[in-house]
Amino acid sequence: MKKKYILRNLKDEIKAKNNIEVVLIGTNVGYKAIDEDAIFLEKEFNLKSYKQSENSPTTVTISFEFLNLYIRKFKEIEISYVFLSIVDDKMTREITHSSNINLIGLTF
Repeated sequence: MKKKYILRNLKDEIKAKNNIEVVLIGTNVGYKAIDEDAIFLEKEFNLKSYKQSENSPTTVTISFEFLNLYIRKFKEIEISYVFLSIVDDKMTREITHSSNINLIGLTF
């Protein structure tokens, strides 16, 4: 399975089961929002979205250093969110920050 589909499936699973509005998934270059989350971030915060190819998802990447800034922004506009970070094996992701504290520590 290609990485883009793994990220999309992960995002969709978290949203479906947990009533979360924005999912940002840690990668080796930053936190990625895809599909509707990328479009939301582009419109709400004027972030630049991109596609790696014609068939790839719309993506916004937030640098790791801006994590706390976007947590504050999400809280200000009352958006539910999760940030997932890479765990040791580089395939597993763990929810490290969330508007729902009960989700922190879950792994996928």
